[in-house]
Amino acid sequence: MIFPSLCGTLRAGIAVAALAAGQAALADGSKAFVMRPKFGAAEVNLPSTVSWKTTANANGSYRVVLNAETDVRPVLANIKVLSAKALDRSPPCADAVKVVNAAAKLTGATTLRYDVRFHFVKRVCAGYYPVEMPADVTCAARIALSARRSIVVIDVQGATAPPCRIEGAYQVVSDAVYAVVGIDVFKRHAIDLARNLPPAFKGVTIDIKSLAFDLPPAGARLRIAGESVMSKAQFDQFMARLDAAAPRSN
Repeated sequence: MIFPSLCGTLRAGIAVAALAAGQAALADGSKAFVMRPKFGAAEVNLPSTVSWKTTANANGSYRVVLNAETDVRPVLANIKVLSAKALDRSPPCADAVKVVNAAAKLTGATTLRYDVRFHFVKRVCAGYYPVEMPADVTCAARIALSARRSIVVIDVQGATAPPCRIEGAYQVVSDAVYAVVGIDVFKRHAIDLARNLPPAFKGVTIDIKSLAFDLPPAGARLRIAGESVMSKAQFDQFMARLDAAAPRSN
């Protein structure tokens, strides 16, 4: 009696495993989308794709391997416009900033060179006639990318020390300039990959394993590889969101 019972248990186990494997296979796919990370007041629109491949684990959980590819050429081509959105300001009685030029260039698998020139005016309001102290500013930065869990860290550091060269500035102007670029530019920016993927990935815990740029002569693309381990309930929710997002035929 033991042998038939054992066979029945094995058949049931194999059936469950086959069902789980089949469900996992159905979850494989890819999707094109636009990633829209924000850097201060500037929002970047990046054409992207994400693909995923699912396997069922023996403990009933699921492993989802993700590969995202983002075209960063719009950033490199429009860096002056994006810099202006992040930095330009001209309030009635406060410091004014006007970007003159900006450039960005890939220098390594996870690094870029960023150069920006802007005209800065320190305004000291006294009565009806504000006092203006202008300066032309040239800054150079090294941008390094890294990842922790689902967070892509964009660390903007001075390529020189100090990172900005200020022409014809009073000390009060110099201090104000560094306050501006320190807050808006020379700092660490954090982007949560899970929040920038398509809606089906909302709430998914992602562990980024690697990220790197394609270097010239290849087109400028950022490739991100990661994975997520989901419980059965989490995986079912993920599948339901994918199904809801799928185009419907008439």
